[in-house]
Amino acid sequence: MNCRFCGKAVATRDARCPHCGETVVSADFRSLQDVITSDAATGEVQRLLRHTPSARGAGARLVVMITFGLGMVGLTVFFFIVTTKRRDAAPIFQVLMSIVGLGGLAMVVGGVRGLVKLTRSPLSRVPAIVLAKGQKMSGGRYSHEVCLLTIQTEDGRKKRYPVSHVLFAEVEEGDAGIAYFRGGYLLDFNRLQLPTEKPPEGQ
Repeated sequence: MNCRFCGKAVATRDARCPHCGETVVSADFRSLQDVITSDAATGEVQRLLRHTPSARGAGARLVVMITFGLGMVGLTVFFFIVTTKRRDAAPIFQVLMSIVGLGGLAMVVGGVRGLVKLTRSPLSRVPAIVLAKGQKMSGGRYSHEVCLLTIQTEDGRKKRYPVSHVLFAEVEEGDAGIAYFRGGYLLDFNRLQLPTEKPPEGQ
């Protein structure tokens, strides 16, 4: 196919034009829809459209978030109990621990809401393209590496989602396929082989 911005040849799997750098995923979505809706769709496509991934990974991340938040709240409560008895805590430490406690409470509330949403929401299977992969450190002192995928769905929305290391290693930027969402969380992604455009005759 050709880039709709500069007109030069671009591989079907490319999310961005290697010549001008513009995003060309709209053409990929047309190819992706052709594969999904084709009367001659393979058994593999049908299997992916019926695939129901487990939500355990997303649930586990939320449980860790809740547990960490409860730990922060517990630490704050313990601090205030001890310092109230001794009456020797500096005001600055009281302020800092209050912030820690509020942060922990926010994590608990957010985690519980996420679990409720995850368990009550229906599974969505959406044509999507992997725009980017990235990693970041999270957790402050007890930091750990978080794997992130930037996904664009056919409605044009782009968002980064935390994913497992296994899924992160399985996909590449520019992959087109089916993304599986539940409650706003990305559970899985399976690529589909898009048709390769034939060059015009005589070239």
